[in-house]
Amino acid sequence: MGSPAGQFDYNESPAHQITLPGYYIGVFEVTNREYAAFLSDSTGDAHWDYRMEITKSGSRFQPVAGREKLPVSYVTWRDAEAYSAWLGGRLPSEAEWEKAARGPNDRRQYPWGDYITGNEANFANIGGGLWNVGDAPGKSVYGCADMAGNVWEWTADWYDSLYYNHTPVYDPRGPSTGREKTIRGGSFLDNELAVRCSRRYGILPDARFVYLGFRCAMDSAAYENRRGG
Repeated sequence: MGSPAGQFDYNESPAHQITLPGYYIGVFEVTNREYAAFLSDSTGDAHWDYRMEITKSGSRFQPVAGREKLPVSYVTWRDAEAYSAWLGGRLPSEAEWEKAARGPNDRRQYPWGDYITGNEANFANIGGGLWNVGDAPGKSVYGCADMAGNVWEWTADWYDSLYYNHTPVYDPRGPSTGREKTIRGGSFLDNELAVRCSRRYGILPDARFVYLGFRCAMDSAAYENRRGG
């Protein structure tokens, strides 16, 4: 995890190695269509915002036509947490997110390698807005899409700019308390430095922005139970 001291931002150094237990993580960011199903099934207005590209009619929610496959945005950390729980999962830890983006024992700068040319990801506003999830050709070694650009993604962890100075070696889960939550991956509005695998940022958990979404994770045992063994 992280980068060598002095190479990039201080909050992502020092580079360090950790060990994680097995887990599953979503190949894709959660879409408007998927999030609308969650709203209709269980929550009503509690986790909906009028700026989402999801409309409300009575107690039902529908994605705006033509926007179904875009990543849901304007979601708070609690919205993302509630959706993940509805699926029987959770948000990924910061460490789980970075491993899924970066691969095993690999210090690559981007999910596909050390360089970005502009063709691999939706960043620097090259597309003028969000892309359908999975449309960007740049994938991680595990096949995860949009881990660079499109939307910043919520993680489960509280944010601490100095956390990498005292990260546990096994399964780090962030500080026990904090003011901000950690987001990863950069967005369609950010430059090439912000969409690197090791870039980390803190934001208030009740924030809602067009560039902020999420993907889900699940413990191995829970996933296997869900599949029936």
